[in-house]
Amino acid sequence: TPVACKLWSAELFSDGDARGEWLMGRLTGGCASLVRTLAAWETPSLGMAVELLEGASAVGGPPSFASVTRDAFVEGKHARLTPAQAREVARAVARAGAWLHARGLAHCDIY
Repeated sequence: TPVACKLWSAELFSDGDARGEWLMGRLTGGCASLVRTLAAWETPSLGMAVELLEGASAVGGPPSFASVTRDAFVEGKHARLTPAQAREVARAVARAGAWLHARGLAHCDIY
């Protein structure tokens, strides 16, 4: 199974803290709309292996203290979604949000 590894090199970020994100990542199994965490470790630093989303790419860059209140996307960097694709993305986000909410959790990047 192809994987992506996420490693945290600092404890505090503009949009949260490493331990909180690491703990949340370990709780997301069982929801088809969320990326599955396959492994997690604490040493030598926090990290996790998650399923690789083939063909996916980041829409925005990493947040900074200057950009955390607004997402700035580069025009033309990504293909535009069709209305049907946008609806499916919205449905997947809604399913993931409902799954988290049913467990008393919230993802603060859904707004």
